[in-house]
Amino acid sequence: MHIQLLGRLRIRRFDDEVTLSAAKQRSVLATLAVHADTHVPLGVLVDELWESRPPATAVRTVQTYVYQIRRSLQLAASRAETDHSYAALLTSSRGYVLRLGEHSVVDTTLFRDLVKRGRARLSADENDEAVRDLRSALELWSGPVFGDVPKGSALGAAAISLEQVRTRAREMLYDAELRCGRHDDIVDELVGLTHADPTQERFSALLMTALLRGDHRAEALRVFHNLRAALDAQFGVPPSPTVQRVLSQILTDSSKNAGAMLTH
Repeated sequence: MHIQLLGRLRIRRFDDEVTLSAAKQRSVLATLAVHADTHVPLGVLVDELWESRPPATAVRTVQTYVYQIRRSLQLAASRAETDHSYAALLTSSRGYVLRLGEHSVVDTTLFRDLVKRGRARLSADENDEAVRDLRSALELWSGPVFGDVPKGSALGAAAISLEQVRTRAREMLYDAELRCGRHDDIVDELVGLTHADPTQERFSALLMTALLRGDHRAEALRVFHNLRAALDAQFGVPPSPTVQRVLSQILTDSSKNAGAMLTH
């Protein structure tokens, strides 16, 4: 079984795609899947579906949703008890656990594992390998996380965490690409990210560095000025020391080149 949460919820069971038409069923499955192989208390599921105002029938309704999910996805525990390669949706004294088995995967778990491996390879200066892992991780995303799943407190917190990891994965990816000398190859991607969020300093600093290494100093300075204007307009703050250090490199490099030109 393959569960995709990094975009619209998609479930593949064997060779078939399974659809859960009820929105609250999707919320229950997404909550269990993002915490796969971990016990999820019944109260967490109730809070996720109704927050502070659950109906009197909340517990029974959650139990019904779990039963329907178990039936739709063929997650009965009977076969899984003797063969752990099968995924199963198990009931425990504390709630429920979605046990993946040996051949099942949730893309959020795979995403985090790939980012973790990419980070380790970057730390070991295995930059090409880091690029492969981090690009593989980012390619798992097909849209906003939990795209068609109603989000309560648990899924909302998970979404924020995953978006933060995604941002960090992108930062590490472009750092690795720069270490590999592929500054020209990443300019367009970084331009898109800085346009999407003009106040994102780390991507602006990476774009300035890539442009500087490609001998595009004027464009790099323009990125800095755009960032400074956006930060001032939105937050009333100057660029961070990290960005200022890249600016110093641009200005120092430009002055050196100007001096070289004057001596010829």
